[in-house]
Amino acid sequence: MLANPAYCGDRAWGKTTRGKHFRQAAGAIVPGPGTKQQRNRPADEWFVATDSHPAIIDRDLWSGV
Repeated sequence: MLANPAYCGDRAWGKTTRGKHFRQAAGAIVPGPGTKQQRNRPADEWFVATDSHPAIIDRDLWSGV
C-alpha cells in the first residue's frame, strides 16, 4: 500500500499499457497484440511528476519502504 508514489507527493501515470492495435512501449508506439489485454509496466518506465501535491508521509520514510 505504501508503495504508491502519491503518498510522498509524486504523481505517476503510465503504470499499465493496453491497446488492441497499438500501445506505448519504451517511449514509442508499437503494434499491439490484437487484444485489449492490459499489462503492467516496470516502475522505471512510468512517467512521474515529483512534488506535484502535498505529501502525506515524509519522502525518506517512503523510500525506506
